[in-house]
Amino acid sequence: MQIRDLLPIAPLLFSRSPLQLAAMDKDKIKARRERRQQFLRTLYEEVDGSVNEFIDGLELASGLGADVAEGRRIIAYLEEKGLLKVDDHKAGIIRITADGVDAVETE
Repeated sequence: MQIRDLLPIAPLLFSRSPLQLAAMDKDKIKARRERRQQFLRTLYEEVDGSVNEFIDGLELASGLGADVAEGRRIIAYLEEKGLLKVDDHKAGIIRITADGVDAVETE
């Protein structure tokens, strides 16, 4: 990438102060964290706290207003944290884990 490639977006980069950009990042991070928490709470409610019941995680994410890409990111993050297990990555079939149940119940 060369400097001339950045010229079309230069006004966007330099029209905001570093503090404004940091605040935007914080807001985006906060929204992402809240969406993940909402997803886990909704999963818990859908399965009534059962660690044995599987559901369509992408459908759950869609019901919360997330697109497929965001749904997959949420599922991957929560799986990495050990809060849910993925039975079928392609179809997005998931279940909550005992740690996921504990996380919701101790909020």
